[in-house]
Amino acid sequence: MASACVLLTTVIVAILALLAQVFLTPVLTAAGVFRTVAPLSDAFKAKCTQHYAAKVEGCEKISLHAESGLLYMACGSIEGRSRWLSGSAGIQSPNGANTDDISYLAVYDPSKPKDQAFHRVQLEGFDSSRTVAFHGMDVVPSAENKDEVFIYLVNHLAPLEGSAKDVSAYSSAIEVFVSSLGGHLARHLCTFSHDSILRRANDVVGAPDGKSIYFTTNYDPEEYTMPIYAIKQLVAPSMIVGYCHIDDGCKVALGGMGAPNGIVTSGNGTYYISSIFGPQGYVVAEQQEDNSLVYTELIPTEVLINDNLSMDEDGAIWVAAFPKAFDLDRAMKDTSLPVPSRAIKASINTGPDSFFGAKYLVETIAEDDGSFLSYITTVVHDSRRGKLFFHGLTTRALTECEYP
Repeated sequence: MASACVLLTTVIVAILALLAQVFLTPVLTAAGVFRTVAPLSDAFKAKCTQHYAAKVEGCEKISLHAESGLLYMACGSIEGRSRWLSGSAGIQSPNGANTDDISYLAVYDPSKPKDQAFHRVQLEGFDSSRTVAFHGMDVVPSAENKDEVFIYLVNHLAPLEGSAKDVSAYSSAIEVFVSSLGGHLARHLCTFSHDSILRRANDVVGAPDGKSIYFTTNYDPEEYTMPIYAIKQLVAPSMIVGYCHIDDGCKVALGGMGAPNGIVTSGNGTYYISSIFGPQGYVVAEQQEDNSLVYTELIPTEVLINDNLSMDEDGAIWVAAFPKAFDLDRAMKDTSLPVPSRAIKASINTGPDSFFGAKYLVETIAEDDGSFLSYITTVVHDSRRGKLFFHGLTTRALTECEYP
């Protein structure tokens, strides 16, 4: 009997070890549990400027207007970002002021003297009374007027009644503005409101006519709570990319996603989507006549948590990623903690191994332990001018580097 118990125990342990090897170890590896992140090299840092004096902080997403070189940024105070992450944004302070929670849109013009290069954009006709965080963003040149841009902003909102217990209790809308290129004023055009499809949006891609969007939804607080949500998305992905048109409403464009986060388009009907829980890769999808998206392939990645995407004029995709996932989790509770960050470049592989099936070249361009580049959620490459820009949700300054 004792030998039978020993045998059964041995079999169970072997099965558990096999399951851990097949399922758990790859996830922990992608999450960076076994990874050591070094500081950014001095040679790379020597090519960078950090714009602390501008006091443009907490910019979760930045978008480049490639023709002009202007950089648009969806920002907010670190205090406001911290309160949003902890679920206390929207609660009035004792003196009745709540301005630290209000996010803002900023523009950076690298061609101007540094003391004149940054300005905030006034949002005309926009009610910000419930706004607690601007998040994802897209800036799209107007198809009808080259001197105008449409600005799409993910707007996280405080509840109409009561207070949010945590970040998941906020609802989302996507705001659309039109502005002259580099202007100090943006006029509010419309709102894509919270509904059964547009629930908690993360990032957005807009159209050049100001009338339609694709957006990612990477968390559904009405159905799941952490950590059940994280486990479910790893085992059975269920989140969506949505599509909305101002006249036709919203629908699911692509389902079965593992917590989609960043989204970017090439402009010719191809969309690229990153995931928070996506060690398998970045999804490539093609737009259909009915505006749904069809999965076509994956671009491989070794990192579990991938944030915003951007695309440069050479067609390369740039990804802000977190090589140490658990450090990110801790920093969401204490924004003073450093968060290791990585900038990834994915491009078409032109090397000899492309003949053996390696279609994409995926490279780590910069990686830091958080001492120089911390909590970076967005990376943008200006290929015309040889610039690389970094910012983040709780990052205190825009970092501008020469690249290559």
